[in-house]
Amino acid sequence: MLEFIAHSRLKILSSSNGLLLCLHRTELFIINPATCYLLHISLTNHLQQRGNLHSVSMTLECDSDDYRLILFDNEDWSSHFDCHVYSHKQGAWSLRKNHFFAGSRNLKVDMPVICNGSIHFISDCYSYLTEDGTYFRHYIMSYEITNSDDEDESVETKFLRVPKEARRGSHDDSCHMNIFKWGRSCWLSNYLLS
Repeated sequence: MLEFIAHSRLKILSSSNGLLLCLHRTELFIINPATCYLLHISLTNHLQQRGNLHSVSMTLECDSDDYRLILFDNEDWSSHFDCHVYSHKQGAWSLRKNHFFAGSRNLKVDMPVICNGSIHFISDCYSYLTEDGTYFRHYIMSYEITNSDDEDESVETKFLRVPKEARRGSHDDSCHMNIFKWGRSCWLSNYLLS
């Protein structure tokens, strides 16, 4: 299976519990390398029509009885993203009612952390914003992802400050900060900043 992935020019977008989320041109696949199982996932209608996935961020979340694809889409270069969630159990995409707000910095969307039903992204550290702005220091944005049809309208993006100790020296252009899930429990204090 790994040889097939290497020769087919599939791009691995995400992994979770041994499954791989892969992209080939505009086709999405979930692959289980251990069983050699490959599942095609249809894109949402508007993404199929667009044919360009450059402004799309996708991640895969697996647990014991279901897996979900989480797709953030931004066509107009704003800080607000549409969030689409694909549930394998439901076999369909659903559009979340609330937009994901990214703030003024670029987020590291290729390294999300999913914890307690929310997805978290850390911003970059580069010094391109003015010091008096809200988003001058890097930050973590958290967005709650629900599976239910009765999504709470009050759910929104949460702005989380990176601890002061971790920010020290972070505006040096050589600084690259990331977040990781640490241990079996899933609390924000268990994130490792590096």
